[in-house]
Amino acid sequence: MTLHLLTILLLQGSIGLEITSEASYRLDSTLAIRVVDLISREQYETALAIADSLILEKPDAPQGWFVKASLHSIRSADFEDELDDEALFSSSDSVRAICERLIDSGDDSPSLRFYYGSVRGYLSFHAYRRGSYLDALKYGAESAKLNNEALKIDSTYWDAYIGLGSYYFYRSDKAGLLCSIGLVEDKREQGIEMLKICAKKGTFSSIAAKSQLVKLYNSLGRYDEAISTAKELLKLYPQRRPFLRSMGEALLLSEHWSDALVTYQTLLESVRNNERNNGYLEIGCLNALAKAHYELGDWSEVVSLADEACELNVSEDVLSRKSEDINNLRILKQEALKKIK
Repeated sequence: MTLHLLTILLLQGSIGLEITSEASYRLDSTLAIRVVDLISREQYETALAIADSLILEKPDAPQGWFVKASLHSIRSADFEDELDDEALFSSSDSVRAICERLIDSGDDSPSLRFYYGSVRGYLSFHAYRRGSYLDALKYGAESAKLNNEALKIDSTYWDAYIGLGSYYFYRSDKAGLLCSIGLVEDKREQGIEMLKICAKKGTFSSIAAKSQLVKLYNSLGRYDEAISTAKELLKLYPQRRPFLRSMGEALLLSEHWSDALVTYQTLLESVRNNERNNGYLEIGCLNALAKAHYELGDWSEVVSLADEACELNVSEDVLSRKSEDINNLRILKQEALKKIK
C-alpha cells in the first residue's frame, strides 16, 4: 500500500513538473524588466549581482546564466573591448550545456530554445565585431534555428523574434549580389517586421530590438525612422552610450551637422569620464566631430580634433580596428589646413 501511494505521488509529481516546467524556466517578467533597466542605465555591477544571485539559488537552471551572458555581451559591445570575453564565453557555455541537457531529455519549453538561441546570437555578434565572419554566420544560423523552434512551440513568445529577425536581415543584407539575382531570398523587411514585433511586445528583448532597428534603418538609409526610434530610446535613457552612438550615426549620415555635434560631444564626455576607455570610442567620436565641423567650415576645430586623436595612446588592436577613422582624420586635417592658409 505504501509503495502504491508512493508511486502515485511520484507520478503526480512528474506530471506537475511537466506542466509547470515552462513556468519554472521563464524569466520572471518583473525581474527581466528590472535587469533591462539596470543595463540600460549602465548599472552593470548591480545587474551582475542579480544574475549571480539567480545562479547561486539555482545553479542548474538557465535563467541566471542567461542574464549573465546577456550582460557581458552588452557591456562588451558598449566598451568595445575584450574584458568581458572570458565571462561571456563561460556563461554562454553554461547556458548551452544546461539547455542541451534539458532539451535532449525531452523538455519542450520555448524558454530553453530562446536562452540557447540568444547566447548563440551573442557569439555571432561577437565574432562579427572581431571580423570572424564565418563563425558569425554559423552561430547566427544556430541562433535562428533555436528561436524558430521556440516560436513553433509558442507563437506568442515575442522575445524570440529578435534573434530570428536579426538573422533574417543580416543574412540577406550580407548576401549582396546573391540576393539581387534571386539566389538568396531577401528577408530584410521580414526581419525588420519581426524586430518591430519584439520591440512592441517583448519583455526582456524589447529595448534591444528597438536599438537594433536604429542600426538597421541607418544601414538602409532610412534616417528619419532611425532618428525617430533613437529619440524614443534616448527619452527613456538619455545617457545610454549605444543609443547615443546610433543617434549620432543617423544624424551624421543624414547631414544634420549641428545636431550631430551635440550628440557626439555628449557621447565623448561620457566615454572620457569612464575609466574603462581603450580609445576605440574616443577615436570614433573625434572622427565624427571632425567630419561635422569640417562640413560647417570650422577648420581650426577639425585640426584640433585630428591632433587629439593622433595623440591618443591606444593599443595596436584599436589602431587596426580604427584605421579607417584615423586615416579620415588625417585627410580632414590636411584639407582644413589648406582652408586656413
